[in-house]
Formats: sequence, structure tokens, C-alpha cells
Amino acid sequence: MTTSERIKGEVMEHLAWDDSFDASKIQVAVSQGKVLLTGTVSSYPARVAAERDVRLVPGVTSVENQLQVEPQNGTSATDEDIRSRVQSMLAWDALVNPKDIKVRVKDGVVTLEGSVDAYWKRFRAEDLASDVGGVIGMTNRLKVAPRRSAADDCIATEVHRALRRSMAIDAERIKVKVKDGVVILSGTVPTWDMRFAVEDTAKFTTGVTGIVNKLKVD
Repeated sequence: MTTSERIKGEVMEHLAWDDSFDASKIQVAVSQGKVLLTGTVSSYPARVAAERDVRLVPGVTSVENQLQVEPQNGTSATDEDIRSRVQSMLAWDALVNPKDIKVRVKDGVVTLEGSVDAYWKRFRAEDLASDVGGVIGMTNRLKVAPRRSAADDCIATEVHRALRRSMAIDAERIKVKVKDGVVILSGTVPTWDMRFAVEDTAKFTTGVTGIVNKLKVD
């Protein structure tokens, strides 16, 4: 069995294991650690989850996600239905203030525009919107206007301290630079799980307006 065959088998097993979506219509191709996903899933969150699952398989170096979203029968909705439901999800959420968020929908693709006051809220809003039935794609153009500003060196220090406090992260292998509130992560980590964990740590740090993740999985 070649390395690509081994990776493909484990990817397919991992996708089939995940009970949060139906992987029966997903096709997998692997070449030198690069995975191509094609086929269909029934929701946008399933598309995101499938890609994340694949990245957790040892040997995977990159993922090209070409999965198409085809909502199941009975979950179709007009663009106006989707827009209204997304606005309701945002309005009822206890963490996101929707007053500065504009929602547009075209052919099932949701676009979020406006601003939020913390970087992590940008993704909170996206998660809420993507959970609405009928959504087949997402464009997140939300800008971040932090409620509390912080100097770049202070942000870098806080990210470093948070990384050192985490038992799951080897902080010594990670470099952190900050420019105008944007955190630039570089270095190497042993797994995609740790790469995700490092980015999540930066995401919740006060004053962050963006993240550029250059961490390599080795």
C-alpha cells in the first residue's frame, strides 16, 4: 500500500465515522499528501466539518474542498427566507450584537458585511449564519473594530502567555508577530489539531483584528 492509498483510506474512514453529516456522496483523491474533496453534502456546516476532519488525518498536507452543498428535500428556502432567518439567529444570540451587521443573500450564498467589536465575534456570526437551512455558501466581509484597543507588542505578549498556559501547545516552536492588530503566526506544529488550537488562542485575545496563520504542520 502506498502512502497516498493509506491516507485516502484513513480519510474515508474518518469522514464515514463523523455522525454529524452523511459522507456517502463524498469522493476523495490523494496525491503526495494533498487531498481533493468532491461530491455533495446536505449543508454548509457539513462542508466545513468534512474539511476539518480531513485535516486531522496524519500525512495530510493540504485540502482542496470542492464539495457542493445540495440541501435535502424540504429544506429549500428563498433568499429572503434565508436572510430573515440569519438576521433572527444573530438577533437572538447572546454574544453577537447584530446592529452593525448587514446580511445579503444571493442564490443561497450569504454575505456578511459591517463590523463587530471583537475578532472572535466575526466567526461567531459566520457560524450562526451557516447553520440556517438553505445556505450553500458564505462570504464573511465583517471588519473588526475592537471595543478595547491594545498596542501590537501587548497583543503579542498576551498571545505568547496564553500559548504557554496551554498544555496542548508547544509554545517554544511558535513565533508571534503583530502589525496593526493583525497576528502573524509562524513556526511548526506536529498536528493540524495544534495548528487549530494556536489560531483559536490568538482569536480570543483582546485587540486582535486579524490573523495570518503561516504555521506549518510537520
